[in-house]
Amino acid sequence: MTHKEQALSYYANNFNCSQTVFTTFATEPGIDEKLALKLGTEFGGGARCGQICGTVSGALMVLGLKYGHCHSDNNDEKAYAYSLAVEFNKRFSMKNGSVV
Repeated sequence: MTHKEQALSYYANNFNCSQTVFTTFATEPGIDEKLALKLGTEFGGGARCGQICGTVSGALMVLGLKYGHCHSDNNDEKAYAYSLAVEFNKRFSMKNGSVV
């Protein structure tokens, strides 16, 4: 199943956008599906208050999972991770109008 098909399957089964995006990718490196779904729950509906889009939240968690900063003495790693978030947010906003 492609990522798109997997995400659509989660969404069709009553999971929110954040859960859908995060879980589709988080299971690849071995995160348990149930745990991924739980982690993504509270980010749906703009973190339950209509703010940042759940799709964006889920995607940022995926980027963090793959490229996140985890070494306190590595500022380059941190800067790179942040640059990916900035670029993703910019591209998402250009296509959708904003990240909200």
